[in-house]
Amino acid sequence: MDILNKIFNFSKDKNAVEPNVIFGRYTDAYKEKEKYTSWDDAMQSFEKENFLDCYEQFFFYLKDDDLKNLDYTRSSDHIRFSIYQGSKLIQGRADLKSIRAEAKIARTQTLNIGVLRRLLELNYTLKYCRYALDKENSITMLFHSKTLDASPYKLYYALKELAINADKQDDILEGEFENLIAVNKSHVRTIELSEKEVKYNYLQTTINDVFNQIDSSHLDLIRYPGAESYILLDAVYKMDYLLKPEGFTMEAFEKMHRKYFQNNGEVPAKKNNRLRKKLKKVKARSSELFYEELYEVVSTFGITMPSGHEQFVEFCKNEISNINWYINNEHLKIAQAIPGYIVGYSLFNYSLPVPIKTLLHLYYRVVEQDFFQELGYTKIFVKNDKPSKSKIVSEINTIVNSFKSEYGKLQLNTGLLEFSTVLDFSLSYLLMIQNIPSVKSNKIKD
Repeated sequence: MDILNKIFNFSKDKNAVEPNVIFGRYTDAYKEKEKYTSWDDAMQSFEKENFLDCYEQFFFYLKDDDLKNLDYTRSSDHIRFSIYQGSKLIQGRADLKSIRAEAKIARTQTLNIGVLRRLLELNYTLKYCRYALDKENSITMLFHSKTLDASPYKLYYALKELAINADKQDDILEGEFENLIAVNKSHVRTIELSEKEVKYNYLQTTINDVFNQIDSSHLDLIRYPGAESYILLDAVYKMDYLLKPEGFTMEAFEKMHRKYFQNNGEVPAKKNNRLRKKLKKVKARSSELFYEELYEVVSTFGITMPSGHEQFVEFCKNEISNINWYINNEHLKIAQAIPGYIVGYSLFNYSLPVPIKTLLHLYYRVVEQDFFQELGYTKIFVKNDKPSKSKIVSEINTIVNSFKSEYGKLQLNTGLLEFSTVLDFSLSYLLMIQNIPSVKSNKIKD
């Protein structure tokens, strides 16, 4: 079970079972101590040209026994391996001369020129891999290297490139080209229709609320485009984290993020307009298409890079200071979007230390309580628009205690928290997290 569910499923009522819903993007940033030892062993074996030992130690480093994300078998002269990444299965063989890995993305019955052109264009974006067609007319992603050139670093980034791109492109290509047939998806876990309906309704309601808030704002958003940006990006990031879509919608959220922060000389108002147009396209898609993007998978590689607590603190300090002007001028909904933007951006863009990620998840449990209740969660953190001090502090203490063995005692000053309104809580909660002494990114070493 995901670490967040382990923590938030804790209850004094042993008969109360919370739903097993997975939130946010997978990260491989934090591993057990023995995994880091195995990485060091793989590096040493490669330098000594003990290549089969190197491969075996490398795959042990990648393997997560709880997730069952990877299998490998060693023979006298080679190793065969299988890696799961989302909806894709990567299979390969490594020996003393070379290593080869491939992931079948989709099968095509006819050689559609649009598909072939897209694959050629995508090849130019890759560093280690390439798209190809096999003998069965299956679109395949390939990685091939001589063993002498395949250091653990190269292997990691090459297999990560293959896995993440294959996982992303299968949904995108299948959605765009009707002649493509899905392959190798038997390991995907389906989600209950009731959960899909809740998530689709949340997506529709969130986008409607954003547009209504912008259109009815008493603040001149032409003069203050940053306010509109906070509203739009808060919505994008929280939908990405809470709904965890694949395919078109995931790619749409990623494009909105990339385009907004692209340094291309565009004024913020134009970037906001692009965000609105993209959200309209996301909203216009049918529920059936969106349901196809909701499923549970096992992954081996994370998209985001590891980030320390210090990066979060720096980002939080830079953004949270902007909230006072909106509060003082009674633009409270815009003010609420700023903590949401900070939390969402951090979860989207950083692989945070697990305690910080868990605390940020609690923010959503409070602020987006209605959504969690629709999913079947029973814990109530807000009643009559007022956050519950006793229940929230109790939940924070549960989080702190759950990480004692790995991170030591986390120093959280819950006395800083305010509970008059959700906005007061949101601001004070981020300030409390911001003031936590440095949290180590990995487990404490002996």
